[in-house]
Amino acid sequence: MNYLGNVWNWLISIPYLGGFLLTVAMIVGLNEIIDKISGHNLLKLLTTYLTKLFYSRTDVERRKYYTELASVEFQSWQMSVLRKIYGEQNIIDLFGVSYASTVYYASENLSYPYKDLGELESPEITENMILRGISKKYYKLMGKTIRRPNLAGFVLESLNLNESGQISGFKAKIATYKLNVATSHVLEYELYLVYKKYKNEFLSCSKDQMIKQLKLRNNIHNDQLEEEVLITGKGRYSLLGVQMLVIFITEDNEYRALVIKRSEDVAVRPGYYQFVPSGGFEFYEKEINEINTQKNFDVELALYREMVEEIFGEVEFEHNDKGNPVDNIYKHEKVVSVRSWLKEGQAKMEFLGTTIDLVSLRHELSFLLLINDKQFSMNNFYRNHEADIMEEIDIRELENHFKLGKEHLNPTSASLLKLALASQTFKEINNTSSVSNTG
Repeated sequence: MNYLGNVWNWLISIPYLGGFLLTVAMIVGLNEIIDKISGHNLLKLLTTYLTKLFYSRTDVERRKYYTELASVEFQSWQMSVLRKIYGEQNIIDLFGVSYASTVYYASENLSYPYKDLGELESPEITENMILRGISKKYYKLMGKTIRRPNLAGFVLESLNLNESGQISGFKAKIATYKLNVATSHVLEYELYLVYKKYKNEFLSCSKDQMIKQLKLRNNIHNDQLEEEVLITGKGRYSLLGVQMLVIFITEDNEYRALVIKRSEDVAVRPGYYQFVPSGGFEFYEKEINEINTQKNFDVELALYREMVEEIFGEVEFEHNDKGNPVDNIYKHEKVVSVRSWLKEGQAKMEFLGTTIDLVSLRHELSFLLLINDKQFSMNNFYRNHEADIMEEIDIRELENHFKLGKEHLNPTSASLLKLALASQTFKEINNTSSVSNTG
């Protein structure tokens, strides 16, 4: 006790520090007295208030960030930067609008159900990294929009291309969503920070100068050819996405597609329009083991999971907090119907290829599902929390809906439509003569 007393006397004798410690001791003591008398812990109330204040400021900062990203000025600046870095040939054009996204078409030799499309390099999960610098700042900014940071998913190792440059398959490994955010999504935030600092002055830089200023992107490009950056996952942990353009016939013999407007509470592209289903190629089970890994590494299953979640509003398949088997997805009545139509020839699923968002350097495996059974159109469709609205669009109106000056379309959705317009399946759809493949 004497030793502790001596230490305390020594600490309070230090200029400034002593006064600070005495003040803290007095506040703590006063708080205990008030707590005993009134039952109100003022320090706890103050901590709660400051926490709410901090998070509210983070929310405001995030909204400002989103607003800046969606501005015409930033989008134009970002397009100019990415056009210089990746070249005009990797910028797609759809209905007169340019998108910072490119596509790789699928090999004609691939066929449904695409069970051998992917190869898992290792069943081991990559450990989380310690966040530093821009990645740490960005992760903090995203805050509550990152709901399950430790959720495991499949990240791109490399695409397999044939002699014609078409995809014949892909290789993947396992990592957490947190790693994807910190190494892939963060690339847009890095562009934003450079924009705020340099703006148009940056546009006069050469390609090499730009990449060197973008340190996180430079780490990816370092010692790699441009093509390697686009077809491999080197230097990052980019979660593979899956997306599917669902086109169905109605009772009035119209072919329609489903589109959502993304909510403001999502981590990527808030407020943008997007075709559904679309999501990460992730695990469904709570526990990762050899059996579950093999079951979850199934692109068709991932597509159906996103379908029942984003088209039919099934919260059960958003996150498996009850430990249910992933096999339940194939047993869902809507999935059973679609698979039956596929077997009977009343539906067709075509792997179109992949899209890659040049901002985040993430690939999305892209599919087209054509349903010619009118029973599907009689379903009630329900949006999930990721969407503010859901709409059915006559495919003849797609160009009018997303042409120059209209709504913001998620670049990977634009690339999905670009792939679909060139597909054999799309050519089989009736009444498509007015849907043009511009660009």
